[in-house]
Amino acid sequence: MLVLFTQKPSSCLVAIRRMIKDGEITTWKYTIPNSGITRLDWIGGNKGNWKNLTDDVYFTAEANTDEFDETHVSFKLHTKRGHCLENADYAVIHSELLQMLFAHLDSTDIKTCVTHPAQKRRHKVDIIDE
Repeated sequence: MLVLFTQKPSSCLVAIRRMIKDGEITTWKYTIPNSGITRLDWIGGNKGNWKNLTDDVYFTAEANTDEFDETHVSFKLHTKRGHCLENADYAVIHSELLQMLFAHLDSTDIKTCVTHPAQKRRHKVDIIDE
């Protein structure tokens, strides 16, 4: 999980979606499968080197979840059941997300950014979809 603490969580998500739509961010695509949740799929880089970072792996982004008291955007990594990630894959996908956030969001919008280690040892992901 990656958490971006910001005073404007909803504005940050809107800005990311706008920059993807406008072609400023070319390494990610987004969909909005549920109200209030944004799905981010990484489409950049040489996936030949990272065979596990397929369409089976993605982030969901949500503003102000119940997990933290401060205003924030929570980015949770998902994978389909049975799709395992190695430590290097987990690190790469989080570093790609972090690079996009720091490169494209105004630094005044970012108070702190925290990346949590994988919570599930076997799959190396935070959430496993059914």
